[in-house]
Parts: sequence; C-alpha cells; structure tokens
Amino acid sequence: MNELFYAVALTLIPKVGPVTARNLLSYTGSAEGVFRSSRKT
Repeated sequence: MNELFYAVALTLIPKVGPVTARNLLSYTGSAEGVFRSSRKT
C-alpha cells in the first residue's frame, strides 16, 4: 500500500484528531508506521 492510503486511513480513526495524528506520525516516522507498529511501542 502507499503512504497516501495510510495517511487517509489515519484521518478516519475515531477520536484521533490532528494533534494526536501528528504525534503518532512523529513517533513512528510515517503513516504506514502508525499501522505497522505494535500497541505497546
């Protein structure tokens, strides 16, 4: 899948606003990384 797909999917997660999304992206390095990382990371 491409990065755009994951970026759009990130915006569709309930209760994940722009600040949380930005923090997740910063922590994992990419939108795909948000979905590929484990919950405990």
